[in-house]
Amino acid sequence: TWGRLTSLKTFLFLTMTEKHSDLYTHDDWRPLQGRRSASPNRGTMVNSEDPHQSIIWKPDEIPPNIEHCLNHLGATSVGQPPANVADMPLDPDSGQPIGREPYPLNCDTMVLQEYGAGYPLYFEFVFYCGLVLLVLMGIGGEYNVITASLGTDCVPSTPTPKTRLDQHIQFHLRGRRPKAGIDQECHLNYATKYSLANKRSNDSSLKTQRVLNTLTILAILIIFHYFRRSVRRISLDVDGATVSASDFTAMVSGLPQHEDHEDIDEEVKAFFNATKVNLAYDLSHYYELEAKKAAQIDRKRKVLHYRHDHNTDPPEGPTLASVEEEIVMIETELRELRKEYSNGISKKFIGVAFVTFDTQQALQEAIQRFHVPTWKRALAFISPTADCNEGVTYRGARLNLVRAPEPTDVIWQNLGVATRTKLLRRCLTTLVVFLLLGLSFVVINSIRIGLAKVKESHDVSAGIISIVSFLVTILLMAINKTMTWAMRNLANYEQYTTQTRYNISLAQKLSLALFVNTALITLIVALLTNTLWTEGGFIQNITNTFITNAWMPSLMAILDPGYFLLLYQRWKIKQQGKRCTLTQREANAVFEGKPFDIALKYANVLKTMYFTTFYTYVTPMGILISIGSLTITYWVDKYLLLRRSKAPPALSSELSVEMTEMLEYCLIFYTGGNVLMDYITYHKVSSGSILNIAISLLNALIPMERINEWLFPMETPSNLSERYSDVFHLFTCDYDRENPATRETALAEHLKLVIQKKAVIRLKEMVSQKPSKNKFHIELELSLIHISEPTRLLSISYAVFCLKKKNMISYAVLSLK
Repeated sequence: TWGRLTSLKTFLFLTMTEKHSDLYTHDDWRPLQGRRSASPNRGTMVNSEDPHQSIIWKPDEIPPNIEHCLNHLGATSVGQPPANVADMPLDPDSGQPIGREPYPLNCDTMVLQEYGAGYPLYFEFVFYCGLVLLVLMGIGGEYNVITASLGTDCVPSTPTPKTRLDQHIQFHLRGRRPKAGIDQECHLNYATKYSLANKRSNDSSLKTQRVLNTLTILAILIIFHYFRRSVRRISLDVDGATVSASDFTAMVSGLPQHEDHEDIDEEVKAFFNATKVNLAYDLSHYYELEAKKAAQIDRKRKVLHYRHDHNTDPPEGPTLASVEEEIVMIETELRELRKEYSNGISKKFIGVAFVTFDTQQALQEAIQRFHVPTWKRALAFISPTADCNEGVTYRGARLNLVRAPEPTDVIWQNLGVATRTKLLRRCLTTLVVFLLLGLSFVVINSIRIGLAKVKESHDVSAGIISIVSFLVTILLMAINKTMTWAMRNLANYEQYTTQTRYNISLAQKLSLALFVNTALITLIVALLTNTLWTEGGFIQNITNTFITNAWMPSLMAILDPGYFLLLYQRWKIKQQGKRCTLTQREANAVFEGKPFDIALKYANVLKTMYFTTFYTYVTPMGILISIGSLTITYWVDKYLLLRRSKAPPALSSELSVEMTEMLEYCLIFYTGGNVLMDYITYHKVSSGSILNIAISLLNALIPMERINEWLFPMETPSNLSERYSDVFHLFTCDYDRENPATRETALAEHLKLVIQKKAVIRLKEMVSQKPSKNKFHIELELSLIHISEPTRLLSISYAVFCLKKKNMISYAVLSLK
């Protein structure tokens, strides 16, 4: 046995001691495996001066360690994991491997599948939106632009006597006075020349245009089906290529809260015959303690500032020692609270648990057994005494078991909010949205009316009017920015349990609100002020909106002051060095990238699509401008995600599916805009326009997702043979590591278990190899009794095994490298 181990290049000792065996039980300290050099080459690792010296990180330590900040930046950036990811150290704050290499900007968006299907699907969404606009332009838009440019219904702002006479003759022949619509005087400019206003009297071209509009609708319906197929294909490919904790986990709600019962997690684990259980708790007390600690840290920061300037404590107020003592007391209370959470003995349990099974087959069987249909849950909500789940109870409580969302998708502090409270809040936010839109209408209407009065009472040139109209459009964008801030706060107030549902709510509210604010209110104000075709009127306003929407949002994203402030803060931390008074965790947050707000991205794209399809009939040049806008959006968002954003949380295809449903509303806006503009212009609606809107409404009512599944059947990939115990160490996140109540303890334990898992796998591979020289192959009975702390680089990590043979017990220390 000794010779065999020696031939495998291992180190053998009869005895061994380890001074830091209790490292993993300390809730405040988490290990940092190695340090990264100050070189800008991301991923380059260097050993500490003493290779056997443990590098301990303290999240509340002042001043922060800059190398730890750079490690954190390298671990939380969006990029390709290192090829030897198993040998790379982990960032203790995020639990991710250090040393990611940035993806090239021209990379395939499928490389983002490690963050879930949601991010590749977002860029696929933008691509298909551009394709829809290309079809709009190719079938009906091009003809609309050409016939409008050849029209003669609009005259210069200072018309010649001949053009003025021609207009009066046309009005006389129609037998009525000029009024809003077809008879209203149209001023020729860069906007009206290529609009419906310049060809109002060309009946033949309008009939052809309506036929082309019907063909456009049919073509877009086909594109929507191919887009749905693409969404399903990408979702299945990502699900088949990646395995995550959610593939083995169910979210169980309705558990009794066990006011005076201990070991809740063990009971739930035994009841479901599960591998692991993570409980959700009321975190209000936890956050109160965190807030108290943050306040004490802020006091400590002020004391340190004074000490840096005067080399002594301030004469009035707390001393540094007293503040640090307060922090230690709060941290001790937090440590005890985390211990209760981790052991499942807290009375703050809210009746929700994440139950992990060892196989996906076991998860599916449990869901089939415990899942409660939606109609039964609605019945239980209306009548709590209704027996909607007979035979499936735990301690007298009705349970509901569903597939769990991704660990990073859970909003833990909202899990305990009652359903009735959520419904009440959502009704209230809907009312507030209508009030905000009404307020926005009053503001925009006042501005437009004021501008119209100025034009009537003063002799203002056309150039000045165009400039003022453009400035009003910029002001409208500022109002939309305020609307975005308001919608974000309203979505937060609704207290969704997952980030995906929050994103869906925000994207839906924001896209529709921005459309109403930008498109409908502008049209209503134009009708009230009778400025449809005039200089600085409706056509010019929406054309300016098209132009500003094409470049302004992307430019503002590139020139984001918050990002450059972040760069300045990083530079300041490096310059201050030991004089920096931020904690390690605060400094790490500064070195993180900005979050990628995908809900806002979807809302802006949908606003562009709604606005363009609604007004494509009256201003077809807007299609070309919006195609350019989506092209810029695609590449700017890709740059922001790959270069400026921190690694986003895992995002499933659920958000993209909901946004696909909302994208199909474009047909309703397209046909509705055509009908509305026909009525405003000609005071009648053609039968072809009514047919088109009927087709679009039918498409919205029919379950197109089911039809798409029938048209394009796909096989669902199955990974039922994989076991959680075999692949858990490959997960970038898990529920206990994301739950604020158990995160500190779970992350340290995970780092230890990952190294143990790798040690066992490598040792089994070594032992299973038959020696080339020895005649005998010795079967070893191995028992892992100790693993080196995960503060070491892999090259200096080791495992201690007990080798049992008959009556002899020996101990072997094997290098994991």
